[in-house]
Amino acid sequence: MLSRFTGRSASKPLAILRRGLHAGRATAEGTKRYAEQFPSLAYSNVPKTGWTVSASGYGGYRIRKDVQEHENALSLALASGINVIDTSSHFENGSSEELIGRVLDKRITGGQLERESLVIVTKAGYITSTNFPNYPDIDHAVVADRTAHSLAPAFLEREITTSLNRLGLETIDTYMLNNPERMMLAKDRVRISFIHVMRKPQHILTKRSNGASRDGKAENGRIASYGICSHSLPVRTAPDHLQLDSILTALARADVNLRNFVAIQYPFNLFERDAYTQWFDGSPSLMEIAHDNELFQFTHRPLYAIAGGQIRVLSTALGVAVEDEPGIMQDLTKAFEAVSGLEVVLPEMLGGTPDDTALVAKFVWGQVLSDNLSRLSQNLFAAKYYLERQVQPGLEADLQTLQNSVRASHNEEEVVEWARQYGEHFQTLSKTFLRLCAVSLLRSNEDLAKLLAALAPGRIKAESSLASTAARVARSALLVSNVAGADPVEGLEKSGGCVLVGMRKPSYVEDIIDGMMSKDQILGEEQIESIFKCPVLG
Repeated sequence: MLSRFTGRSASKPLAILRRGLHAGRATAEGTKRYAEQFPSLAYSNVPKTGWTVSASGYGGYRIRKDVQEHENALSLALASGINVIDTSSHFENGSSEELIGRVLDKRITGGQLERESLVIVTKAGYITSTNFPNYPDIDHAVVADRTAHSLAPAFLEREITTSLNRLGLETIDTYMLNNPERMMLAKDRVRISFIHVMRKPQHILTKRSNGASRDGKAENGRIASYGICSHSLPVRTAPDHLQLDSILTALARADVNLRNFVAIQYPFNLFERDAYTQWFDGSPSLMEIAHDNELFQFTHRPLYAIAGGQIRVLSTALGVAVEDEPGIMQDLTKAFEAVSGLEVVLPEMLGGTPDDTALVAKFVWGQVLSDNLSRLSQNLFAAKYYLERQVQPGLEADLQTLQNSVRASHNEEEVVEWARQYGEHFQTLSKTFLRLCAVSLLRSNEDLAKLLAALAPGRIKAESSLASTAARVARSALLVSNVAGADPVEGLEKSGGCVLVGMRKPSYVEDIIDGMMSKDQILGEEQIESIFKCPVLG
């Protein structure tokens, strides 16, 4: 609710850095030493810093400190050639940063890694309802019922300190303003101009330190460099589009030392290719503008595309096989029969009062899912969100209301048992239904993987996983765009960006390293153009 972000209370003092943080920051020498341990893997050079960074980075979205598998995956990535970690202060309410900090502490303290060999990226901008009490008086914009956004100096100062403490570091290598365009279309204010959005972070990123330096935070050690992460940077038709060339012009006019503005980050995948494409009038693409201005490019969401207004998961590691479909359909039929059978007997069990009728009307999920089976089964992500985030919480509340309504009645025991069975059978129905959705997506993704192999014969193998191929295409597109017609392999060390991938399982790490990080896996301009012009990809 909006009221979550309108309360006022006394301001809290700025957070204090805790002791025991790991000193140092990424260096050109340290990152190069790391890369030299993995001569067969692809690395890129960050133009303004000289850092050598892995072709793929570990994405910290949806990783949590209480999941051992996430820790194992990050540890494996760091031991296998990946030296970039990307996260954000609001990922899992800070749990992502905490897990990363724990793994870094173990490996640095244990002598397995040098702090100077790693590039750590985090971001700020989002305020959630859980952490808003820390920032009651800052200038902010409400962007959703449970989320606000701010670029206020006091907010950024405190977020930097909080992130450093969670990560266990004295310095963040690249600190990014996270989706600043959100403030331009805020729900609680008129449209904010681009200049207004960009001016405020300059108070923190350009303020003088003891009157001596320009980029104060970059000079005094808390952050080594900064950048912008934006969903709208590549999309010129978006109402909240941020123009990179305008950003650079505004920073130059503000007398900002642009050497510390080192990177941008944006989504890029098989279906979202705006960053690669030149505008209809021939003006340069986002990738070209960034390259010409020595801005390193991080891309994210290589495996989660927004296509046709829906989220498309680009993976074949879905926990099912196409051959499972007949058995899943049999299980689904049984689950529907069990839920529907319970729904039929409930009216007689309760009686016929108006209140009873209203309660009965809440338990029709067997019929609802049956009527929408074909439509819902076509989108695993949407079906999963609908069932787990919307239907299940509401159903649990309704079951509790049902049980409360029969307290001390003659049939309380019977109704409570009905509620238990209904909850269990609906869980079975939901899980089985999602398995059917996964089979549908798997079939579609296997066809897509075969299509990609046909579009790049001899370069993409038919047996290659869709996830590794999708990440490989994103990596190659960065290279093809940046080397302007030359052989991308020859410009590998200088021109490549970094594709951030959510590798929450060790098997995902292995798939990405084997499938897209080798130097000989770069696709040429001809293959990239053939893939991107395919009508199936939109």
